[in-house]
Amino acid sequence: MGGRDLLAESDVPFDPATVDIDDADVLDLLEPPVRDWWVDEFGAFVPENGGFFTPPQKEAIPLIHEGENALVAAPTGSGKTQSAFCAIINELFRRDRAEGLDNSVYCLYVSPLKSLANDIHRNLEVPLDGITERIEERGGDVEIRHAIRHGDTSDADRQAMLEETPHILNTTPETLAILLNSPKFSEKLRTVEYVVVDEIHSLAENKRGTHLSVSLERLEAMADRSPTRVGCSATVEPLDAMAEFLVGCEPASPDGGDVPASAGQEDATAGTTADAPAMDAPPTMVPRDYEIVDARFAREFDMELVCPTDDLVNTPAEVVNDRFYRQLHDLVGDHTNTLVFTNTRSGAERVLHNLRERFDGYDEDNSGCHHGSLSKEKRQEIERQLKAGEVDVVTTSTSLELGIDMPHIDLVVQVGSPKSVAALLQRVGRAGHQL
Repeated sequence: MGGRDLLAESDVPFDPATVDIDDADVLDLLEPPVRDWWVDEFGAFVPENGGFFTPPQKEAIPLIHEGENALVAAPTGSGKTQSAFCAIINELFRRDRAEGLDNSVYCLYVSPLKSLANDIHRNLEVPLDGITERIEERGGDVEIRHAIRHGDTSDADRQAMLEETPHILNTTPETLAILLNSPKFSEKLRTVEYVVVDEIHSLAENKRGTHLSVSLERLEAMADRSPTRVGCSATVEPLDAMAEFLVGCEPASPDGGDVPASAGQEDATAGTTADAPAMDAPPTMVPRDYEIVDARFAREFDMELVCPTDDLVNTPAEVVNDRFYRQLHDLVGDHTNTLVFTNTRSGAERVLHNLRERFDGYDEDNSGCHHGSLSKEKRQEIERQLKAGEVDVVTTSTSLELGIDMPHIDLVVQVGSPKSVAALLQRVGRAGHQL
């Protein structure tokens, strides 16, 4: 059944026969149960997307379907992470129905933050359960397991993963390195065929990125086949350098035309004598093949610069603070869910404290704070409330600027100057996080 036919059977607020669809070929790549679930879930957005998929999804899904390494650069909330998982989930369901899956890992999702890994884990339940239900309605029997593994994972859960191994494993760079060193679990990683690195820009710039590169090359050496690597980011530049960081390097092919086969050998043997054997030259390394999905401008931002006074130097501090909190209070009142970023954890605590002190109506039920110094239980409760749209305002430092899906946020406030343009784009992208 084609895409328009599926739309006609769905309850969509438009005429499926007249809407423009430019990506029917991408939809046709999906297995029928996956295709049915996708149209039911996202069919209502066809008119604004010009098809069934967002711009990054239209380009990325066919590449990943073909096993191509890909860097997906697209704004927050444009569906870039789903573009990776759609093709992967489709392949896993197809294979499980055809021949079954081993009790081992097929896809690794690597996140820089535990909270982001937790969020993706929760978001995977929706498509996996929905597609499984449709397959069962057709008389099929499939099971695609997914789990999360990081520093907060209990010993009991870790042991259970050896007995019943997830096919999709969400983890962090540090935990991946530990798993590669585990005599028992490392065997479960030999079947990995896909690696998704989310928010790759936050890893590439520091030692965590170096650590991850080493782990990915170790995985490359031990896996039964070279895994397809997918990187996702909203703020990344230059694209080629980031893509090369993602895919790593391999020895140049002697007949590939990159480097003459004898060039390195001549350099290595220069100056040797007849009595001294020549040393083998190290192979010339070149980046693995990759494709770039550049959809960075697929979404427009509505931003405004607001200052409490025209003269910050000569205006008394108490006047500036009073005007600032009155403006912030008015903004919170005009929107459904507001996320306030500061540059420090103490700043996030201070802004929330002052809001509660100055105005009635802010309490533990409708406002909160989120940063890395809070307990795991407290952070996860705030994240749950944000995802459910149960809080009016949350203040934070940096812990919520990456990737977590908060669909009810309709306003982001940055207090003071952000540390970088990239950080500002990440934070602004928290608002309007819907496909």
